[in-house]
Amino acid sequence: MSVLGVRSTMMVAGTLSATLTALILVRVRAVRNPMACSVAAVFAFLCNALSGRVTFGLGMMFALGAVAAVFCWPHRWRYKRWAKAAVAARWPAWRRRAVRWRACSSGSRRRRCS
Repeated sequence: MSVLGVRSTMMVAGTLSATLTALILVRVRAVRNPMACSVAAVFAFLCNALSGRVTFGLGMMFALGAVAAVFCWPHRWRYKRWAKAAVAARWPAWRRRAVRWRACSSGSRRRRCS
């Protein structure tokens, strides 16, 4: 967030979260009207952005990415389960790395930055 800025990070995270939510809702067969559900999710992300919860929006983007990696895997890669597991397992690690980088770049001296 220190490189892009808080507002631009929230715009990127909100856009990707809305896209991933729409992708998940379109792929799930139980959802009858994915457009209405996607609009409701976009409204929730908008309210989240207006309240200033940027870090929560960034975490939501990573969580939706992991869910999309598990449930929206392409059909032709269906039998490559090890790849699906690797992608889903890497999402939390990328988030931890981003949070650690943000803490180190903001001048936090509580934790050693490596």
